[in-house]
Amino acid sequence: MASLFPSTPHPNTDSEINVALEMETRNPVQNKRDVDAFKTATVQRRSEDGVFLTWEDLYVTVSNGKNGTKSILQGLTGHARPGELLAIMGPSGCGKSTLLDALAGRLGSNIRQTGEILINGRKQVLAYGTSVWKEDNRCLVLTKRSFVNMFRDLGYYWLRLAIYIALAVGLGTVFYNIGDGDGSVQARGSLVTFIASFLTFMAIGGFPSFVEDMKIFERERLNGHYGATAFVISNTLSALPYLVLVSVIPGAIAYFLPGLRSGLQFFLYFALVLFASMVLVESLMMIVASIVPNYLMGIITGAGIQGLMILVGGFFRLPNDLPKPLWKYPLHEIAFHKYAYQGMFKNEFGGKMFPNHQNGDDILRNTWHAEMGYSKWGDLAVLLGMIAFYRLLFLGIVKGTEKFKPLMIKAFMSKKNTQVMMNPSSTPLHGGKL
Repeated sequence: MASLFPSTPHPNTDSEINVALEMETRNPVQNKRDVDAFKTATVQRRSEDGVFLTWEDLYVTVSNGKNGTKSILQGLTGHARPGELLAIMGPSGCGKSTLLDALAGRLGSNIRQTGEILINGRKQVLAYGTSVWKEDNRCLVLTKRSFVNMFRDLGYYWLRLAIYIALAVGLGTVFYNIGDGDGSVQARGSLVTFIASFLTFMAIGGFPSFVEDMKIFERERLNGHYGATAFVISNTLSALPYLVLVSVIPGAIAYFLPGLRSGLQFFLYFALVLFASMVLVESLMMIVASIVPNYLMGIITGAGIQGLMILVGGFFRLPNDLPKPLWKYPLHEIAFHKYAYQGMFKNEFGGKMFPNHQNGDDILRNTWHAEMGYSKWGDLAVLLGMIAFYRLLFLGIVKGTEKFKPLMIKAFMSKKNTQVMMNPSSTPLHGGKL
């Protein structure tokens, strides 16, 4: 049985660490000699059923911003035997959850831990029941769960779908029946550009949900349930049906009310480009969410990146008029709006003859400065390739964060905590024994 009792407050410390942690068991560990004897006994009994868990001189500190660091646990020592009930009790904030997270190996990357944790007398990571899952089963379960969560969360896609439909009705009525006259060329170009720019731009509204997904992933990853690859795959697959809905339904309204190019094949291409653009924006926002977890800063960052891409996409400033250093090369070339605009322009004007004897191909070359060396399917292929690249980049960032962030935090905290961490023999604030 374990219990937590307040002790005499230590000066200049938070209330969270002004607690003495005392463990009472049937055979309590009294000193380091008892701990060593217990570890030896666990090695000898390793062949028996059960897991023997011991911990000694366990210290946990967390970064406290500009104020340096804060100690959560200091110098805890104790053990847990198989077949015995062990309770950790105490007031809120005294470090119970931190102790359990430390023993389970699921502390966050901004937390520093020292000391020795042994399982059956050896250093190893606690095994989880989910570790026997196959990767495809993990992806299947995660995809199903994510799909259900997206369905239940009105703000994830349903509210956005309603707004897209309202906006598409507005576009359809403003550009209603634009015809094929002299002014129709500019009107058609403006309409498809608005659709490719601002309908997709609104996908940043899902950023808060992306941040919540990342928080859940971080916790479950620390628990050993699944890895970054399963998370990225399931997140991508679960979102595709909803992205089809928000592309096809508003897209059909905005396409047929104004009277864009007739023919099912042209509408399908239009919907594919819109769908690819939606997926790209969501992929971009997932990348931002993995780097900037703050809601406001993340939305500002994502909006700024998209605004820059729209600026150099090739409509507000034609491609041949863009300044070549930086704006055309490389920004115009790497902006996905370039390929969305060109694909929709080619789909709308390519090979079409207008009543005033204007050739659609000439309009593409002279009015929109489109690159005619490849077809509209080449633009769609580039968009699909960008989707794969963005998702792989997202996966790489998540995996890189797992590997390098703890090392960076550890190096930073080592510099900040030299006195605290290099003097483990000082009297612990939590009583020292567990």
